[in-house]
Formats: sequence, C-alpha cells, structure tokens
Amino acid sequence: MKKILLVNSHLEIEKLVKGEMPPIGLGYIAAVLEREGFEVSILDLIICEDPRKSLQGCIKKFSPDIVGISFASANRFQAFEVARWVKEIDENILVVVGGPHITFTAEDTLKNVKEVDIVGRGEGEHVMLDIAMEKKLEDIKGISFRKNNRVIHNLTQPPIKNLDDLPIPAYHLFDMNRYKLIMPFIKNYEAATISTMRGCPYGCNFCSCTAMWGRYPRTLSPEKILENIRLLTDDYRVNSFYFIDETFTLHKRKCSELCQKIVDEKLDIRWMTDVRVNEVDRGILKSMKRAGCYMVAYGVESGNQKIIDKIGKSITLKQVLDCTKICGELGIKRKAFFTFGLPGDTKETIMETYNFRKKLEAEIKTMSVINIFPGTQVENIARINGCLVKDFSWSREFYEPYHLVFFTPSSVPLFYQPHLSKKELAFFYMKYIAEKKPISGQIKKAIKRTRSFNDMKAVLNYGVGYLKAKMT
Repeated sequence: MKKILLVNSHLEIEKLVKGEMPPIGLGYIAAVLEREGFEVSILDLIICEDPRKSLQGCIKKFSPDIVGISFASANRFQAFEVARWVKEIDENILVVVGGPHITFTAEDTLKNVKEVDIVGRGEGEHVMLDIAMEKKLEDIKGISFRKNNRVIHNLTQPPIKNLDDLPIPAYHLFDMNRYKLIMPFIKNYEAATISTMRGCPYGCNFCSCTAMWGRYPRTLSPEKILENIRLLTDDYRVNSFYFIDETFTLHKRKCSELCQKIVDEKLDIRWMTDVRVNEVDRGILKSMKRAGCYMVAYGVESGNQKIIDKIGKSITLKQVLDCTKICGELGIKRKAFFTFGLPGDTKETIMETYNFRKKLEAEIKTMSVINIFPGTQVENIARINGCLVKDFSWSREFYEPYHLVFFTPSSVPLFYQPHLSKKELAFFYMKYIAEKKPISGQIKKAIKRTRSFNDMKAVLNYGVGYLKAKMT
C-alpha cells in the first residue's frame, strides 16, 4: 500500500520553537487513511528549526509515495518551496496540495507551479483517500490536475454529511509537547483545539468559509465531541480547550446537550469558543458558563450599522451590546474583533468604529485591516476597483510593503479603496496602536521584518505616523 507523508508548510518568518496548535485538518486526513490501512506520517514544518533539513530527513527515513502539503494564503510561497524540495529529493513522489487557499486557486497554481501534481479542493479526507487508493484521476471528485497540457477540474467532492463518520484526529502522529496554545486569562493549563462543525449559513464578504465548507452547517454529535475531549484529557493531560468553530452556538440544542453532558460527567475543563452575537441568548450562555466556558470571541467588524449590512455580517450593534452585557453579568470574558477599511468604509465610518470599540466593555478588543483572500467577495471587489492588478496571480511573487505597518503577512495583499488609501488606513491603525502599546516594542518588531531600504523607510514613516496619531 502507498505510504503518505502529510506536511504542514512552514511560515514566512520566524521558525517557532513551539506551535500554537497542531494542524487538526491533517490529523483528520491521517486518521481516515490509517483506518483504511495506509501508513501515514505527519511533519509540521512550523515547529522545525530547519524546514528543509527536516523534510529531507523525514523523506529519507519514511520513503513516502505521496506527499500532501497543507497551507494558507500567508505561507503559499513556502508551500511551493516545499513542493520543489520534494521533487528535488525524488521526482517520482506524487505532490498533492490542499486547503482553503488552493481550493480557490487551483487553475492558477497548476499553471504556474510545475512541482504540484494534484490540487485537492474542499474537504480533504475523501480526496486523499481516493488518491491513495490509486483511483483513476478522472474518477476522483474534488481534484484538479494537468492532462495533455490542460488543467482539468473534476466535479466537486460532496460534503461529508455526517461528521461523526470521521475518526478522531490522529493526535498520536503529532509531537503534542511541541505545542502551546495561548489561552488568555488562565494559568497552569494544557490546551488543545477541537473542531466541532463545518459550514456557515452566513455570507460575510471578506470570508471564504461558506464557499469552502458549504452553506449548510454540519456538526459533530455531543457524544463524538466528548469522545474527543476524553482522549485529549486522558492521553495528553489537556484541561483547557478552544472550540475553533465559525459559530459554536448555531445549533443551540446540540450545544445545550454538550454542555449538560460536560456537567453530568463532572469534567473539570475550561474552554473558549467563537460565537455570533445573533446566535446567543442568556439561556445558552448560562449553560456554557456552567460547563466551563470562560471566554467567548465574536466579530463586530464595524461600529456603523450600514457597513455591517453592506459586508453581509447579518448582525446588529444592539446584539453586540446585548451579548457583551449578558456575558459580563454571567462572568464570561469577551474578545471582540473589529476591522476597518471594509468595503464602503470612509474616514467617518472608521471613526465610528473606533469610538464604538472604545466604549464596548469587552476585556479584549482587537482592531485590524482587511486582507484580500481568494474565494471571497472582497477579492472580486478588489479586482474590479483596481486594488488588485488585472493580471494578479496568487502563484507569482507578491510583496505587500504596508505589512510592516499593520503586522500582516507580506505575501497577502491589503484591501483598500480609491477614496481610502493605504496611507490613510495606516493613520487609523497608528491611532489604535498609540492608545495601547509603547512605540519601542512595535518598532523593534517592524525592524526585524525589514528586507530592504524601502522597508526601513516604511519603518521610519511608521514611527512618524505613530507620533502624529498620538497627538490627535
């Protein structure tokens, strides 16, 4: 049988001694392959000091027939580098790539990155299994590949209807001691992430979740989630969890059942999750609190209701205030996400967001600019308004100079509009930074990421902008 090596690509900068969390998606794919008798190994290059050397050593030791590479938009060029390294070691190894980024850039990638043999689109479990079983490429749903100098896109793989059919992720293939998930406000913990659902019925124009996972949400049963929790608590001494779902409370009945089971089984755990403010009420939040939930995170995005409506967020500012208030009364900490420079934003609406954020009584309130990601409506808007050049390719080298200002990935373009330039967006970000962080630390971080003289000029402008924002 084929041997499969699954690789999580390294990052653009700074090799990590510890990763925040293992790549659970690869864990699911590995578990499905192992269940069918395949020999599988996982290599997380994010936690490797020398990614290339680690890959070479792993391939020499494991001798895989197939290498599957997972990556995001931010580290796509590193992933293409990994594909090249694999082919340099053994050109006969089949290179398969997957993940949200590649799902929407299959044609672009296959035309420009010759080391990639197959693109897996959408959910990867059945795609990788079909490839490993050596089915004819033409018969495998959910893949794109080259044939006779043409890129072929097969029909989409149907979503996995019952997520309970998937085995627990193959945690045993990760070095769990190399991960340290940051859980705010708690001490003396061992933490892990659990994904309990896929799909989102909403349509935020800056997010590709619905396009990636489908509009119909599918969830694990409370029993399956508990099985996952028990494995992590028993085998890895985990006592804190982050449920990494788009909206944990979407199915309130299942959420309530899970919370009750945690209480009934007297599981001594603490956890946090992401929610939507229009999908919570006092009853469900109270149940979550009783079951160990100590913090929820939610996207507010804008302090202007018209902008919220324009981006398809489907929430109201009143719901934001209500959720924040109820959580405070129940003793649940709150993390609110704000974004500026959204489609339709003006200087005036950004100031409304800035002021709404300052008044909101949440323990953590982040503010960031909007990046352009493939598969989103924002990408289409950016191509129309000239934010992205007409021949922009996700597979060709790209460098975003303003990444030094916003501390975003240098390979992912920033969204801006004709009436709101990057320089003007930078001023508002400086205003946010000036209220909360000392300039020295930020400048040091920016200097570490410089590549050229122009980058150094950007750092200087960063400092000047900070001082201007501080004085306004």
